[in-house]
Amino acid sequence: MRIGLLAWEAGEYESNELYRYGREQGHEMTLFTLPDIGLRLSSSGAEVTVLGESAHDRFDLVLARPELRPGLVEADYELLHLLGTIPGVTVIDPPAVYLANEFKLVTLRRLADAGFPVVPTRTCRTREEVADAAAEWGRIVLKPTFTWGGKDVERVFDVDRDAPVVERLLAGYEVLACQPYIEHPGGDIRVTVVGDEVPLTFRRVPSGGENWKANVALGADAEVIQPPPELAEMALEAARLCRITMAGLDFLDTADGYRILEINDVPGWYPVPRREQQATLESVFRMFEARMRARVPEPVPLPRAS
Repeated sequence: MRIGLLAWEAGEYESNELYRYGREQGHEMTLFTLPDIGLRLSSSGAEVTVLGESAHDRFDLVLARPELRPGLVEADYELLHLLGTIPGVTVIDPPAVYLANEFKLVTLRRLADAGFPVVPTRTCRTREEVADAAAEWGRIVLKPTFTWGGKDVERVFDVDRDAPVVERLLAGYEVLACQPYIEHPGGDIRVTVVGDEVPLTFRRVPSGGENWKANVALGADAEVIQPPPELAEMALEAARLCRITMAGLDFLDTADGYRILEINDVPGWYPVPRREQQATLESVFRMFEARMRARVPEPVPLPRAS
């Protein structure tokens, strides 16, 4: 196969590992980022380029894992959209699907409407709305609706005492997502979905104290676990509902059962042991092969001579 890997950034671990593994398997691999996408227009037509060369007839499929940056989403998405206009190229996932799953509120609304157990969420634009949420839930979490890596995700235990945090977030973002703070000393659970498989599940355990966020980049530990069947099936069904092929679904194990915290469309696996990383790579390429088979219609048998 001729496979393009649209990476988050040039040094992104997972995309580089997919590139390495694909080459080892004999595939023609191209690794690039959003700034490597261009467009050439002339009287004879339009041509999308990747790394300065025509992308037409260059790829069978492209796996899209780009960074859409806060404040620059329009410019970044325009380049991603161009990639989706190349005739005959399967983009996983299509630009419109990828963009929709970048927005936490859109995804949570879709899941809640379908009856999935999500963490209660409301939007806040003012300190008064934050205070109303705190009056209902007690301790709360405030976070941007479009971000990653735990950036600007803050606990608020007392709206008056934590007023500087609340004001900083309200000043920095037009709208915030507010959720009840649910104690999770055992961490959350990241279920990685690839097509119809769940190749990797791990618990992310905060280091404790003020470092309460279950984010490996912020010091949490990753412990590979075997997911209960009902959790794996819920993750698969949620990903299908959102039409997303590769996803990392974050769950909280609460007294009322598993609740979906959010869905990530650029799942990572760098924190886990090599064996589990290998299993994830193999799953991704099985998904690629399945997608290519689905593109090729089955030959119609010739009628038998009478």
